[in-house]
Amino acid sequence: MRTFLHLLGWLLLVAVIVVGLPWLLARLAPTPGDANIGAGLAAFALLVVVSALGGFVEGSRLGLAAAVALWTVPAVLVAVATAYRLASEGHTFDTSLFLTELPGTGLFLAVLTLVPATVGAAVAWGLRGTQDWPHERDA
Repeated sequence: MRTFLHLLGWLLLVAVIVVGLPWLLARLAPTPGDANIGAGLAAFALLVVVSALGGFVEGSRLGLAAAVALWTVPAVLVAVATAYRLASEGHTFDTSLFLTELPGTGLFLAVLTLVPATVGAAVAWGLRGTQDWPHERDA
């Protein structure tokens, strides 16, 4: 149950980053409607940092394989949600656009989520053998 709550927390945080941050930064742009490359780059950077920290936390708590498995869920959801959002920007859902965006933009964001989480989990797993973690002392 605790792992499920951790997963929900990470999913919520990733959703806020992927959807909320670009929306907020676009609203703060000096001229509405202008392309705001900074909003996208800030969202990418924040997604990488949060994924790496999340992977580190879960890697120290669960171990490497379980942390990677856990972070696969947000990575896949980011890919599907982004492709869905891009395919439904008009008034109707465009299936061909969804199928085009999923392996392109969706895969890019999935990798941008899963790779930093895997690196963070690997670092935590590597450090795990060299020091006492607080939750191990309580057991």
